[in-house]
Amino acid sequence: MAPSPIRRAAGVAVGFLAMLSEAQTAKTWQDYTPQNRTLSSCPSYTDYSQKPHEPYSNGPLALPYMRPNPGCRTFNSSAVEKVIDEVKSRMKNPDLGRLFENTFPSTLDTTVKYFDSDVNLAFIITGDITAQWLRDTGNQFAHLYKLLPHDDNMKALVKAVINTESRYIAEYPYCESGLKPSVNV
Repeated sequence: MAPSPIRRAAGVAVGFLAMLSEAQTAKTWQDYTPQNRTLSSCPSYTDYSQKPHEPYSNGPLALPYMRPNPGCRTFNSSAVEKVIDEVKSRMKNPDLGRLFENTFPSTLDTTVKYFDSDVNLAFIITGDITAQWLRDTGNQFAHLYKLLPHDDNMKALVKAVINTESRYIAEYPYCESGLKPSVNV
């Protein structure tokens, strides 16, 4: 089934924007060296999440703290930390506060596998395999959009995600996901 004229025009527009961006950098994205997003001494989150960590919440469920240490998070945002502190201070149930603290920043804490604001590229894993699913990446960041005016680095990350996905769509118009760039991510 052929794409509708609107979808075809949108694809052409996205492709054009991606080509303009490519022309400005005069390199292909495979030429870039990724930044290390976590320290080499950090465990993978898959391994880290297999056991509970202290401190436990003060509620009847005594929920563990499951966020990676700040140096092992794949992205840090002061705006997100401020929201966590504000929401937790208003919650009467410490277990709900801990649940919010563990889940609200999860996308930033564990899934940003590549981000370079200088070249406007990012690679966010969105499932149990190392792939960036186009639909899922947008959904992963949806709860953070209202914080973008308060965090320029996170704004640059979201812009880089959009740019990366534009490149996927321009090169492979019917793709659902993209694999990591050919550089080590």
